Amino acid sequence: FGLPANIVEEYILLSVLLHVFVGLKRTWDMKLALVKTQGISVLNLAISGLMLLTFMTIHLFQFRFGDTDQFGPYYVRPPPYLINFWGIPSLNLFWTADESIQPVGVRDIYALEFQ
Repeated sequence: FGLPANIVEEYILLSVLLHVFVGLKRTWDMKLALVKTQGISVLNLAISGLMLLTFMTIHLFQFRFGDTDQFGPYYVRPPPYLINFWGIPSLNLFWTADESIQPVGVRDIYALEFQ
């Protein structure tokens, strides 16, 4: 499509768009007629879905397109198989303190939000 995205991101975008359009079409066809008789409460699912879509869109744009280059890379040591099974009790799942593993630079999303 010419987007600055990989095939997985494009597939997820198309899936989300299909889900949103089908939900809006079903709401338009089935629920709007019920508003006259049962009140606005029949639209709770549609309203909460649109609020969730807005929230997710804002945060996904922040995470995907946020300017994290201003902070420089944040270095972590990825464990073998990308899961640190010995770190499960202390919730250190995605990094290890093993000095023999080469550090890898990753995007610092935390700094984007809190600095």
